[in-house]
This record gives sequence, C-alpha cells and structure tokens, in this order.
Amino acid sequence: GAGAASFIGMSVGNSRLKRFEEALERGELLIMADVPAARRDEIEERIKTHFPKAEIGGAEPRIPAFP
Repeated sequence: GAGAASFIGMSVGNSRLKRFEEALERGELLIMADVPAARRDEIEERIKTHFPKAEIGGAEPRIPAFP
C-alpha cells in the first residue's frame, strides 16, 4: 500500500507550487528550502550573497505534519 500511495502522491501537483507556475514557465528558478528556524536569518543572508536578485518568500507556520 505504501508504494502505491507514493506513486499516486507523485502524480498529483503540489498546491504550494501553484502561485509560482507562471514564473517557472518563464524559466525563473524556484528554491524551496527546509531549514532549522534558528538558522533562518543566516541562511537567507547566504542566499542573498549568492543570488542578489532572490526574493525571499518567508516561512510557513510551524505546524506538525502529523499532530
């Protein structure tokens, strides 16, 4: 069952990506990173150093996936 569920999940579009579809179709780059909250500012600065035009989109609320 787990294997079948994985294949089904892979075939369904990610709803979080919907708002980026137009930019992706234009060839823009999307980076989504799961980072420790305590290091978020540091990592954002590193991204800005290497990608000065990057737009940091913020963080999602810290809600457990499986409460």
